[in-house]
Amino acid sequence: MNTKSRDTVDLIADALEAAAHVLRSGVEESAGFERPPPAMEGTTRLLVSVAEAAEWLSVSRTTAYDLISAGMIPSVKVGRRRLVPTEALRTRVTEWSLQATNA
Repeated sequence: MNTKSRDTVDLIADALEAAAHVLRSGVEESAGFERPPPAMEGTTRLLVSVAEAAEWLSVSRTTAYDLISAGMIPSVKVGRRRLVPTEALRTRVTEWSLQATNA
């Protein structure tokens, strides 16, 4: 192998090593709790759709409606839409976390 080919191989190896480092550090940073969807992170909205609430809770839309029907998540009806107060979602998640910790 000539010097030019060896230099190219070294450059590629260095690039792959740098990419692997970036991927490893990204995996390490994401090892903690998952962040809420961007739509909910730092939101100032008072109400969200049931689909958005389901996404935030990491459950299906059907499960979110079941939680609403069971009275576990409050909701309001605005026109024909069913909406969930964001503060109520945060409160419920905190309550469920405390219950899971104490169980």
